[in-house]
Amino acid sequence: MKKFLFSAFLMSLFVFNSYSQDVIIKVVGDSIKAKVLEISSTEIKYKKFDNLNGPTYSALKSEIYMIRYENGSRDVITNLEPRQFEGELGQVCIIRRNGYSGSGVTFLVSIDDALVCKVKSNSHSEHMVKPGDHKISLTGNNFTVSIPVTVSVLPGRITYVELVTKTTFTTFNVIIEKISEAQATLLLEKVRESKKCL
Repeated sequence: MKKFLFSAFLMSLFVFNSYSQDVIIKVVGDSIKAKVLEISSTEIKYKKFDNLNGPTYSALKSEIYMIRYENGSRDVITNLEPRQFEGELGQVCIIRRNGYSGSGVTFLVSIDDALVCKVKSNSHSEHMVKPGDHKISLTGNNFTVSIPVTVSVLPGRITYVELVTKTTFTTFNVIIEKISEAQATLLLEKVRESKKCL
């Protein structure tokens, strides 16, 4: 019983700490852990979360995409969808964890019907693309071809995609799923980058 109570206490600390800060997400994709103090018509004033007694910083609203507050609510400051930045690229990061079955099978990943990578187990690959919608598709031996997924890529931002294996007694399927930056961060700690994947 004592172990259970101690575990519950530790979990509550983890949950509290993970939501005890505001997160400012810039247009270019960087994020700042902060305490937002003021939002004016042109700028946002904040303190860095790891130095709340330190100086007050300010950022132009045009540089900020969104603020995620400690209570979980969000404010979109700059709507990125209609904007196009000529010459600036976005990125697609494709992640594959090791599966219990089919882990030796190489997945052939295409972006807009062009082969970009042969993704092996426990690896990820990164691909620069123009901003806009892109079709991610997958082929390979010994499994049912997955349904292509369309992802929106923003300039200067990373779009994360995970290849998920689903197996039954008779089939081996791979599903392409778009995942959040938080989910990807956890996965990227466990896989290696494939620099030469073709």
